[in-house]
Amino acid sequence: MKKQLLTLALLAVAGTAGAQQLPNVGFDKWKGEGNCGQSYNPADKPTDRTRPGDEPAEWCGSNVFQLGQASTSTLCVKQAEGNNLYAELKNQEVGVEILGHPIKSNAPGFLSLAKPWVFATMGMTDSKTMALGDGGVYGSVNFSNKPDAIRLKYRRAAVNSEKAHVIVYLWNGTFKSKVPKAFKNTGTPFNKKYSISEYVELEDVDRAVFGRENETLVTSKGTLVASVDYEITSDVADWQTVEIPLKYANAGLTPSKMNVVISASDYWTRSNIQLNSKLDVDDVQFVYYNTLQSLKVNGQDIVLKDGVYTYKGIGSIKNGCVEATAKSQFATVGYTYNKDNVIVKVTANDGSTKDYTIQFPSADKIASTYKNEIDVDFADETTYSFNDVIISANDDNTVDFSLKNFNFQGISVGDVKVVSVPISWSGDNVVLSSEQNITIEGPATETLNLKNMPLQLNAQVNPSNVLTANLQITWNGNTPIGVSVKERPFEYAENNGSFAITSGNIDDESVLVLYGLAKDKATSIDFSKANVTTSMLPDMSGAMPNVIFYLADGTTITGNNIVSNKNASALVLTDNNAFNIPTDFTAAAVSYDRVFNTEDNYVQSFVLPFGFTVPASTTVAELSSVNGDNLVFKPVKETVANKPYLVVTNDGEFINKLTNVQVKATTGADLTTTVDGVSHIGSYTAQSVQDVYGYTNGKFVKANTGSVKPFRTYIKVTGAQAAPMAFGVNIEGTVTGINNATTAATAKEAIYNLQGVRVSGDLKHLTKGVYIVNGQKVVVK
Repeated sequence: MKKQLLTLALLAVAGTAGAQQLPNVGFDKWKGEGNCGQSYNPADKPTDRTRPGDEPAEWCGSNVFQLGQASTSTLCVKQAEGNNLYAELKNQEVGVEILGHPIKSNAPGFLSLAKPWVFATMGMTDSKTMALGDGGVYGSVNFSNKPDAIRLKYRRAAVNSEKAHVIVYLWNGTFKSKVPKAFKNTGTPFNKKYSISEYVELEDVDRAVFGRENETLVTSKGTLVASVDYEITSDVADWQTVEIPLKYANAGLTPSKMNVVISASDYWTRSNIQLNSKLDVDDVQFVYYNTLQSLKVNGQDIVLKDGVYTYKGIGSIKNGCVEATAKSQFATVGYTYNKDNVIVKVTANDGSTKDYTIQFPSADKIASTYKNEIDVDFADETTYSFNDVIISANDDNTVDFSLKNFNFQGISVGDVKVVSVPISWSGDNVVLSSEQNITIEGPATETLNLKNMPLQLNAQVNPSNVLTANLQITWNGNTPIGVSVKERPFEYAENNGSFAITSGNIDDESVLVLYGLAKDKATSIDFSKANVTTSMLPDMSGAMPNVIFYLADGTTITGNNIVSNKNASALVLTDNNAFNIPTDFTAAAVSYDRVFNTEDNYVQSFVLPFGFTVPASTTVAELSSVNGDNLVFKPVKETVANKPYLVVTNDGEFINKLTNVQVKATTGADLTTTVDGVSHIGSYTAQSVQDVYGYTNGKFVKANTGSVKPFRTYIKVTGAQAAPMAFGVNIEGTVTGINNATTAATAKEAIYNLQGVRVSGDLKHLTKGVYIVNGQKVVVK
């Protein structure tokens, strides 16, 4: 500091800084009263003198003794806030008073790592001689690193807007320059003019290193590597942290020396020093940037945020996809490529490191079996199915996408496999995207030409592990097949045609999905655990013959075959369609589209899921006995649900006149009546049968193979007796045609015509007509 210190005591040599950092960063350690270092005064007889007061360990303060006086000026003072210690730097007035005449000047409060020096003598007795006073710091601490900045906390209260300074300089070699040692009067006794008459050479004086010294006084130079002279111009009442970058004049050189000066005063200009300007300072340290200045992933900029060290990768991971630039020109950047992330390690000049993680989606984390709704759009028609999609991870962090059991043209043609699909981020979702040609391997590969088909896949897996996807397949060169993979709106269980919605929503969209899934399979659908918001259930019921919908109690939706609170407004049965229900209910009305034949004595069979009182116009009979090759059926007044019967009626729609029927569960019901080793069996499904008897032309005729329709019956011999080629049928108390005649002839009863004349032979050889057998009329056709 040129012309800055007057009558300052000599200061001690500063301590040596650590290899990378400034010493005593938080000023937690102090030397104690009487243990300060020394300052140097080159005047008259050059000498070192111990500074008074206290100062931070390994730093040098600017406290002085007043020459010729017993008093001291403490320009650096230890202060405390709670358990925290800091340095208060304050400009003070220093000097002497001779015969009541003050000879004083303002001295700066500062800290330095280098040794202070001051040129002041007892001969400075007036303003002219006092103006020759000078001072600063010289020397250095050994230092070979390249910090990026200096950081400190400060509070500032200036007088007359005086500037405070934070000064840092790093250099190589030695700067030698001259500082004042003595002065003399070059004028007359009546017109005194004073000038420096003698100099002493010092090494590494601050202003010489900074290039602020008169060149005629510099005798040799080193090389300035980096420096900063930061001015604090504003008052700050609360602690404020400032980080000051160093400016490197020769970034390619490694320094060997360093010094720091923190001053409450306008350090370089003595005339600007203001009494009582104050600077509180703490936590002074070098900063080595081990952070990034910029980051690119697959050519796209990543916006870096302070304190954030994990970022999502853009695109897919591959060697060279990450480019990073360190904030410090002296830091190095290294890359480690892992399966699903890239670690960018920034190593600062002090050896400190910071790792940045560029996180790409993990193929392992999304590898799973997903249960999805699959919508296939083809030829202006959409079909629905529930399928599994399997995503499997590859070693290179790509995935294989497999849509299992793909349904096309009404058949399961095999799996749609998309291999080596790259993955990337879209927000928090994992994106799968690929274009390639595929072949669906399966039974229809050749017949449907499912080979070498162009495919585009775009899929996402969200943080809740829900998969959605769109696949565009081009079939036969120009025919598009659109496949939408969606989250299932509901879950269901199915057992032998009984569907049960176990969770989820049934709205106007998902009801169409359910219809597509169930229309050819379901015999009943239980909605009691679903959130039903659609009003389309009555329409859906109408499109699904004989399918019973069970809704939760309290549901207000009504319609045919819709059960709520165990009641339905109507049970509508459609002939030739299967029927099977797991739960009882009451139907206020019945509609059955089968019209029974009303020809005289025409025998038909049925099995129904409800019982009823037989109307007067109708005979309903159950198997009651076996008489040789004849089956005897006994009329009943009340039928029982799920039991096979024969019927003769004059009212073809007698079923439709029933009301309030108790519909019984058919699942697991025994639809069989067995008498003497012969079973009469009902069926609610169309099925193939073997070795049974089917009713035709008035007989149950044996068939090796055959089929039975829903709501019909057949006969099967279950006992050990020999099975005849046909069974005649006798419904007690009715004229049923040749069936009864067979029974009478077999019993060898007498046969009479209507004139009461007994006829010979048996019925099967008689001409057409009406005969009396066993007191009953029998018609031979």
